[in-house]
Amino acid sequence: MLIKNRTVFQIGQRCRDKFNQCASDLVDRKKQEETSSFENSEHQMQRHLCALQLSMLCGSHRNLSADHLKALITALSLHYQHGYQSYGKNLLSTDLGPSDPYALMAAHVLYNLAQTEKSSDSVIIALILLENLLKNSPSNFHAKLLVIRLYHTLGCGLSAHDMYNNLDVKHLQLDSLGYITLRKVTNDWIVFPVFNSFDLTLKFFSSNYKDSSDHLTFSYKFGSFIKLDEFMDFRERLNNSLHYTLVAIDTIILSFMECGHIESLYSIDISPKDNKIEWESLRDNHDLSVCVSWDPEIINGPPEDWPDTKALFEQDVIFLKLRTSLLWSMSSAVDIAKSLDGTRQKHIQTLRNVLSEWKHLHDQTVLQNFVPINQGILTLPLPSRLHGALEAPYISLISTFFELLITLGSENIDKSSEIIKSIEEELCSLVKFVEDNTLKNKRKSMELVVNCVEIVCICYLICLLCNDVIKPLQGKKGKKKSGDTRSRDFLHTVAWKLKDDISIISDTLQQWADSSTTDDINSKFEALNLSSSQNVVENVLSSYNIANKEIQTVLKSKIKVLTSLTG
Repeated sequence: MLIKNRTVFQIGQRCRDKFNQCASDLVDRKKQEETSSFENSEHQMQRHLCALQLSMLCGSHRNLSADHLKALITALSLHYQHGYQSYGKNLLSTDLGPSDPYALMAAHVLYNLAQTEKSSDSVIIALILLENLLKNSPSNFHAKLLVIRLYHTLGCGLSAHDMYNNLDVKHLQLDSLGYITLRKVTNDWIVFPVFNSFDLTLKFFSSNYKDSSDHLTFSYKFGSFIKLDEFMDFRERLNNSLHYTLVAIDTIILSFMECGHIESLYSIDISPKDNKIEWESLRDNHDLSVCVSWDPEIINGPPEDWPDTKALFEQDVIFLKLRTSLLWSMSSAVDIAKSLDGTRQKHIQTLRNVLSEWKHLHDQTVLQNFVPINQGILTLPLPSRLHGALEAPYISLISTFFELLITLGSENIDKSSEIIKSIEEELCSLVKFVEDNTLKNKRKSMELVVNCVEIVCICYLICLLCNDVIKPLQGKKGKKKSGDTRSRDFLHTVAWKLKDDISIISDTLQQWADSSTTDDINSKFEALNLSSSQNVVENVLSSYNIANKEIQTVLKSKIKVLTSLTG
């Protein structure tokens, strides 16, 4: 293996001087005609591609300046167009174009350029290149995977999900490739389209147990005992899939976001896998090697073995633990609202225990100072959602609302004034957090905004549970028991404050959606000798606008119910 790696390095190093010289010459526009000569045959084109790929494997492109990278991108796009016009026409729709690697390499270089310049313009240009490639080679799955990754880089969940559907992922790929979008699409608030994908994924995992049992039965029946271990390991890998558990938890929490009334909340089954997650047995079955890559790091081994990948798995597991803590807190709160006076205290104590464990887990996670994984490599997944969850005030605000529920459920409202004051302070901090959220990084901004919307929706549901707890009960003789007036006044105060702050957040998000996202993009195209594609720009803007409309719809429905609650 060492000899093989050394040989690759030596061959790539011989290509490096010519590679860098070509990029340097392209900076001079007067030499454009001289330096952009094309190959005379498809065989020569493949040799040229091989030399470029080996050079990229040696990291030559990482030593180039921004001007050289732009010149290289222009050269690669011109070579792609020439290769398609000369050798890529009249192919079957299922064939990959012989010059497609030029465009794929250009997309990788554009992503590196975007990381250097800290700008999304180069990402949009890469999407345009890949869109043109897919028009000519509609079955090129390498391009589709890159498009999904780049759309998520921009925070465009709807466009990424549309391309994910175009991949037609089936069966085991729902586990091995589902991570590319289903773990991130909820951060972009694409609720309605993603429910079908979640449902399809959960059905696959649910049917796995029955199907794998059939495999074991047939192995015994026909005497194929050697296959039993393989089938058992296969079943356990799927049963303990991290992707499966994350999708199951996200499905329930997304259902919380859609709840408009208390009856809808009561109808949700808040018990995925019977709360028996085997944390030590969780497996990440994703396949990173399916994505084409010319990063030098692949010489050290497959991406699944990289330290960044292992760190991502560790962070995702902790994120899952935080999500399940939120889930079990809501489950205990629902039990409090549903319970009679005789059993209520038991459920209140359960909620206290869950909140204590949640706070302890949150504090321990903060102390570990997790760092997002490296984003300089396009084939690596995006950072874990753990970081956005820790930035947003989940535990501080939601736990305070739970304390209000516990106080009202215990009929001990002496501390209610202090709790209400804490709630008002936490809500003001949340509003300021949304208003101060920077818009330079759309993906990060979208994730933080969605987290904040999720928080206020959970707080809204807790208000509904509080209202159910303190409402007058029907006596045996048809007479209503008198409700505690002070408790209702306290709840009205909280509901009014929550309603007003949701309105402020809604207005802030509307201003955010109206801000421009493609400043001077056409000038970027002209500088790189590329023609603009309105489809990609429209997809980006449409994804932001649709996400904002869905958020506005959810927030306005919450405001409407809170208004009636305080009436």
